[in-house]
Amino acid sequence: MYIEDCRELVDEFLDVTFVLHGSGDEYVLIGTTADCVLQGPSVSLFASSLTGEDILKNMRMPKVRAFLRRLAENGVGYTDEHDSIQWMMIKSMIPQLLR
Repeated sequence: MYIEDCRELVDEFLDVTFVLHGSGDEYVLIGTTADCVLQGPSVSLFASSLTGEDILKNMRMPKVRAFLRRLAENGVGYTDEHDSIQWMMIKSMIPQLLR
């Protein structure tokens, strides 16, 4: 379900959203409740900290990208843990009029 869209989210939107390595723009704060960290036109990436504390995550790290690519292969609805963070691809909640 939406596997191609999940791949596109990781391969195209990740670099656009988390732009400059070394500028601080590559980091996202992952809280203890699930929240959207990457938004595409049809799917979104949600994440939540499993440590009980916020985690500052560098989204441009190669191991993060490799994990997210593997996650994308499962499509929407699949959850997995990496570096004490629970990750999940879901169908985007953007209203149809905005697509």
